[in-house]
Amino acid sequence: MSASVIAQELLKDFDVLPVDRQRMVLEFVHFLAGAGTPPGTPGKSLLRFAGVLDEQDARAMSEAVARECERVDSSEW
Repeated sequence: MSASVIAQELLKDFDVLPVDRQRMVLEFVHFLAGAGTPPGTPGKSLLRFAGVLDEQDARAMSEAVARECERVDSSEW
């Protein structure tokens, strides 16, 4: 299937979608094309923090997260 055939089929189906679905398709296409990269801080700018935690502090932090954050309290809801 050629690119022009795909584009024609896509447009034919796209035209019958309601506007909210068209918006969803557009957002998905942008995501696939790389325009939908999630916001955040580039890793390059975080390099200044490399080595800030020593091994003991990093381990303590990981253990605290595992102990306090990675569980579900079923009676909470």
